[in-house]
Amino acid sequence: MKFIALLSLSATFAVGHVLSKPKTSLVARAGQSLTNPDNEPDFEDVVTGDKTPKSRVLSGIGPEEADNRWFDWDESCSNADQRTKILAAFRHIIQLSDATSGHLDELQKGLPKPVGKSTNKDNKKYIFDTDPAYAQMFLGLDDRIQYVKDTFDLVRTKANAPPDARGGGKPGALRFICNANNEVMTGDGKEPYCGTGENAAQAIATIPYNPAYKPTIEPKYSFEKSSSITFCPVFFNNDAFPNIDVVAGFGEHTLDKIDCAERVLLHEYMHLAWIRNMPGAPDYIGYFKAADFARVGKWGSIKGNPDN
Repeated sequence: MKFIALLSLSATFAVGHVLSKPKTSLVARAGQSLTNPDNEPDFEDVVTGDKTPKSRVLSGIGPEEADNRWFDWDESCSNADQRTKILAAFRHIIQLSDATSGHLDELQKGLPKPVGKSTNKDNKKYIFDTDPAYAQMFLGLDDRIQYVKDTFDLVRTKANAPPDARGGGKPGALRFICNANNEVMTGDGKEPYCGTGENAAQAIATIPYNPAYKPTIEPKYSFEKSSSITFCPVFFNNDAFPNIDVVAGFGEHTLDKIDCAERVLLHEYMHLAWIRNMPGAPDYIGYFKAADFARVGKWGSIKGNPDN
């Protein structure tokens, strides 16, 4: 899924898109409060009967996107600087998705041959000659351009929509959880949800609570009415993951030498039911098992398919 997120960055560099600068800080307004807009019920342990109140939404601090419930601030997001970084990344992924969608539309229109059910070698050569970003990310496959474009269109139209306008067959609300201090725990409370050390996550998208399964995240943050994205400590490291406007436009960059907060956030959006519903953790359906099987079996054609 990283390849989908990175394409937006590479394509945007290619077309020279200019990003707007975020405000340096968000100012809390008088009257901010903790709310429960979806009447999220307490978590009840099926064995002990113990109830755990859910974390609340931080309201009254803006911005417009939060007021419109394109996302909700969790009460953990009390730090204005952390909210500023997340907000900038959110606004940028919409700009990036819009620019990349248009870029891919132009790429598709320029193909010398009609797109068929399999890759056309003339189209592939054209892509490698004219668009190294798409060539690198998607092997220059002409029959995948529309799928990738549709993915960015989903981000462009669904990220800036209220919960009831998103569809996807799952609750449409989205909670941003700020975990800069690595205090959010796993469902059993035994270890940090984001992990530690070199293998620690940058951010984690979590699906709504399903009573048929044990929560993977501690019950306080396991919502029935909302998906969530937990921003892990390293996400807030501006040396490792600055906002894209800090690094874009300064010289030439190859994809293995650049990373940013927007790539992280866009990656997590791919997991959401109303975007691409790509498997995360837990892998209830078994996509990861199938991928491991393909890897062990050296099924090159499967591994080379961008949809996988």
